[in-house]
Amino acid sequence: MHWDTTTKYEFLLKVTNALVTQTNREDMFSALARELKKKFAYDRLSIYMFIPDTEALLYFAAATGVVPRGMADPSGRPLDKASIAREVIKSRGPVYLEDLGKNRHFSTVPEMIKAGLKSNMAFPLIARNKILGTIHVSFKQKPTAFDELASVLNDLSRQVAIAVDNMWTHSSLQELNRNLHEQNRFLQSEIRHDWVKKENFEFVSPSMKHV
Repeated sequence: MHWDTTTKYEFLLKVTNALVTQTNREDMFSALARELKKKFAYDRLSIYMFIPDTEALLYFAAATGVVPRGMADPSGRPLDKASIAREVIKSRGPVYLEDLGKNRHFSTVPEMIKAGLKSNMAFPLIARNKILGTIHVSFKQKPTAFDELASVLNDLSRQVAIAVDNMWTHSSLQELNRNLHEQNRFLQSEIRHDWVKKENFEFVSPSMKHV
């Protein structure tokens, strides 16, 4: 497919519009996967979130497509076990592997090749000058217009980063809110329980009896 300026910006706009209407991470990732499939074929799509405190990667949502060994754990993996993502995060720039067979120095490449993948693009997700994670697109056959597609997806990654940042923050706040409600319910139940236990307690102090 030839990516002229009009085609490129129409694509970026459609993807952005599809992402901003979603209300949870899984639906947003699915919307992204669908929009990409409308324009070009790929065989694996994944988004990792980078957790600096633990030097770990977590899936933003379950990856779609081919699943190389070692990449199926939904809880993610240590950064030092994800060589391509590590290079993207370290450089804060894209990593293009047109021929995985020529890039076996990346520790994750052999398993990708065993799964049938031959080509890969990986991009940083950066918002507010903070690296949030990485997005990866892999192929069983190298795209015919590899450089053009890489350029388009590099631009797209900036839009995806904004949407991912907003959704990740929203999800984190929802989780925090749920935890606070659970803690509140627990504390309320403990207070009620303690009061029941003490309702027949004989206070010695006249003041306490009055209370």
